[in-house]
Amino acid sequence: MTYKDVAHRGYQRFLGIRNQFRALLKGQSRSDYLNRLRSKGVRFKVVPVNDYRMKIDLNDNVITQDLFISGQWEPYESQLMANLLRPGMTFIDVGAHVGYYSLLAARAVGPTGQVIAFEPSPDNYALLTENIELNNLAHTIRAENVALDERSGERSLYLSTFNTGDHRIYSTLSDDDQMFNAGAQRNSVRVSVRSLDEYLSERNIGSVDMIKIDVQGAEMAVLSGMRKTLSSNPNIILFTEFWPHGLSRFGTNAQTLLSFLIEEVGFSLFHILPGVQRLERIEPLHFLSIAQDLDPLQQVDLLCCLNPALLENLKV
Repeated sequence: MTYKDVAHRGYQRFLGIRNQFRALLKGQSRSDYLNRLRSKGVRFKVVPVNDYRMKIDLNDNVITQDLFISGQWEPYESQLMANLLRPGMTFIDVGAHVGYYSLLAARAVGPTGQVIAFEPSPDNYALLTENIELNNLAHTIRAENVALDERSGERSLYLSTFNTGDHRIYSTLSDDDQMFNAGAQRNSVRVSVRSLDEYLSERNIGSVDMIKIDVQGAEMAVLSGMRKTLSSNPNIILFTEFWPHGLSRFGTNAQTLLSFLIEEVGFSLFHILPGVQRLERIEPLHFLSIAQDLDPLQQVDLLCCLNPALLENLKV
């Protein structure tokens, strides 16, 4: 190795360390700025996120706090999703929150595709619709102020004052609120619920390419209401949160969810590993043993597909 090569490597290492330091300082400065806004009573702010803009609630301590400080959320999952979507596809966002993944998907599927975003929380839904308009995507994204469930009707939605992405369609106990809602008891509102199969049938929507589910442990209720959709779309891809603690609080468990996905639907399952940026194929019994030891605070994400060949040329 020549002196020039050594110098070049040293310089590249310096640039890497410098960029990491700059990112750290930027994060600290954005965090300080957020605290100043909160201290002044500022509730909402429009911030750049990826290549669009989002109006976010500064009182939220999780998702939108990350969006404010870093301008992104779950970067590896976001990259996976964007790389798998194509113009003209149909994307279903279940638990759309304020629209992060709906906006990302709308950019990917373009004007010939469609995004249907389901969000039951009145406050989140208001921000979701504002963000759709803010980015001129009303022609691509259809927002619905309902929760998805096994069948149509009504439920109580129990609201978190700490994390606006942690509203749930089941009541919580005091120990759960201590861990996830800063010790505060949750208020509730009545919301409409629909099954996805009924919703799509009423609108004559047959082809669905990708679904994202993030419903804080109520995944089995949502999945039970989309059996027809899953069975009639052989290339469908599902991103879902896997949270054993939430599943048990909803009245089901990790084994029931995995059995439904693998045995009833026929999915191949992959564990999304953002830390090392790769997908790891799931062996059910081994994964269940891991799930049993997960800390209640820990949630992981799964990628499920009926046609694993779709992942062969995935660039991430």
